[in-house]
Amino acid sequence: MREDRRLTVRERTALEGIERLLRHEDRALDRRLRQMRIRTPLREAAARFARWPRALLVTFLAGATLTLLLSATLTKAPPLV
Repeated sequence: MREDRRLTVRERTALEGIERLLRHEDRALDRRLRQMRIRTPLREAAARFARWPRALLVTFLAGATLTLLLSATLTKAPPLV
């Protein structure tokens, strides 16, 4: 089957109805269908790098918090405390 062919609206609706019926009847099948993903190297790399900004932000905020806490402890300046 060629990849450039698309299903018609009627075919998609029928397929969605069949999948809904099967998912309702079989929980194991439902779990497997939900876990199925198309994995490509590009998508995996994008998902891996999507987590980096969050980790970098947490690291930066933790460092800034520790710096402010340390400077407040050492100087006892009212704005830092």
